[in-house]
Amino acid sequence: MKIGITGASGRLGGEVWARLRVSAANHALIGLGRKPAASSPATNWRRMDYDRPETLGAAFAGLDRLLLVPTPDLQPGALGRQLCAAIDAAADAGVGHVYLLSALHAAGTAHASDLTRGYTLAEQRLSERCAHATVFRTSFYVETFAAMAKMSIPHGTMFGLAENKVSFISRGDVARSLAGALHADSLPRRHYDLTGPVSVSGAERAGLVAELSGRPMAFAVMSKPQLRDALSRASLPDFIVESLVAMQETFAQGAFDLVTEDVLALTGHAPKPMKAALAEAMQ
Repeated sequence: MKIGITGASGRLGGEVWARLRVSAANHALIGLGRKPAASSPATNWRRMDYDRPETLGAAFAGLDRLLLVPTPDLQPGALGRQLCAAIDAAADAGVGHVYLLSALHAAGTAHASDLTRGYTLAEQRLSERCAHATVFRTSFYVETFAAMAKMSIPHGTMFGLAENKVSFISRGDVARSLAGALHADSLPRRHYDLTGPVSVSGAERAGLVAELSGRPMAFAVMSKPQLRDALSRASLPDFIVESLVAMQETFAQGAFDLVTEDVLALTGHAPKPMKAALAEAMQ
């Protein structure tokens, strides 16, 4: 069996690749991306670029299974355009089964952000074009939250648009789940929600950051104009500001307040507890 992994030189795709080299050693692994993964032999690498649709067909040719890992491109419209082009190319190339990494907020929120629309569009296109496909919607990464927390430590305050709860998940647990799915004989469902073991409130995660950093940390609610103004003063590009505001909106709307046992079902192990995952990510 030939298994293709997009973004295999990246953090998530690379970890999926590394895990499959052990658990699926009897299958042919094909790394897909703009540059080879350090651990990938040249013969197991195919060049592809989400922004160059003409590279996708040849990259996906002959694959039995294909994992589509989105790029971190936050430019307006980029996510939906890139993923839909890849899904069309996979369908045209006759890929046996397509696995799409999506996000919990793709299920829909009151005010859909550009990222939400991109994931939703991709899921719809996958349903239309690929008879054999599986979607994995992830909760918010602990590692991304840890990076945000580190920036907040000098100020002693973390902000949100409302008190909210999020089932943070470690990148490692997502990688384990995807690797488990890619080499499983079959999957009983077309859709999985990958979450951490509990949903954590703003005040609770501020408390964890304070405990782990040894510095005071509080959680405070601010209005959308206040948040946008604060981010703009940090000299961030407008599209990044809007993306961060939209992320906080999804938190406030409860889009990431969901806990499932899907990680356990796919890996045989419960996801890492928030405190342990955050301590590791903040090192």
